[in-house]
Amino acid sequence: MFESELIFLCDIFKKSHIDTSVIKSAELKNSIEERLGEFLTGKSDANVKIKFTSQLPIAYKTVYKLTDPLGFSYIYFRLSDDKASNVLLIGPYMYERISENKMLEYAEKYSLTAKYSRYLVEYYKGVSVVPKEGLLFTMISSFCERLWNTTSFAIIDINDEYLSPVSPIGNSPKEENFDEILADMKTMEKRYDYENELIEAVRLGQMHKENLFASSFSDNMFEKRVADPLRNAKNYCIIMNTLLRKAAESGGVHPVYIDRVSSGFALKIEELSFTSDTVHLMREIFKTYCKLVQNHTMM
Repeated sequence: MFESELIFLCDIFKKSHIDTSVIKSAELKNSIEERLGEFLTGKSDANVKIKFTSQLPIAYKTVYKLTDPLGFSYIYFRLSDDKASNVLLIGPYMYERISENKMLEYAEKYSLTAKYSRYLVEYYKGVSVVPKEGLLFTMISSFCERLWNTTSFAIIDINDEYLSPVSPIGNSPKEENFDEILADMKTMEKRYDYENELIEAVRLGQMHKENLFASSFSDNMFEKRVADPLRNAKNYCIIMNTLLRKAAESGGVHPVYIDRVSSGFALKIEELSFTSDTVHLMREIFKTYCKLVQNHTMM
């Protein structure tokens, strides 16, 4: 149904010097593995190949982004819901140009001879560099919306499954005991409860809660995330400015008013010279967003 759109999309990538091919689903893994080997040796029975440890996922209505062990990236997706359907494979390309030293590291890792190392370096130089959030990706997304007749589809970086570090949740450093972890959790809960109170007060324009805010705030309430006390104070002012601008938006204030106030406070925050000025500025931020809700709410 969308053959002309597919041809147009492939032509765009061709003019951007990025290969595209339509292949059978069953051939996807071997096709990616063999591309570099074929280029380096000029024959399909090349012994220089990229290898993946398992079959590549290929669910319908899903766009996959893949980066192979040599740093080359690909995009692929099925063109129909038939399990034996064709796949559009786009690539290789790179997100950024890598150094020649890195190229030679790859060559050494895969035990390439000097001759093939030279070929590999030349191959890297000929691969197009594509910004991660560029126009080409917008075109792919638009094509898939028409192809699948929906804006709801997954975009998955399958490298996350194989290469990302294990989530730190539940894996505390060995030197931390249970009591320390529990204390940290209670401190975090208290901080979030406090932030939620502020957000709700601004959303409702409750200026009278200013005194509650002033009495509750202290330097000790916030984690020291950086060594510089002034930078730490500024960072928390930035956080507060961000939280309360969203609270004002929830309270029905038009973004044009919010943006003016938020930008003004961003300048004031960076102009802070003393940590002692932090409380005064944060009180001002709170009161100003409350006034915005009182005077400019559209609800």
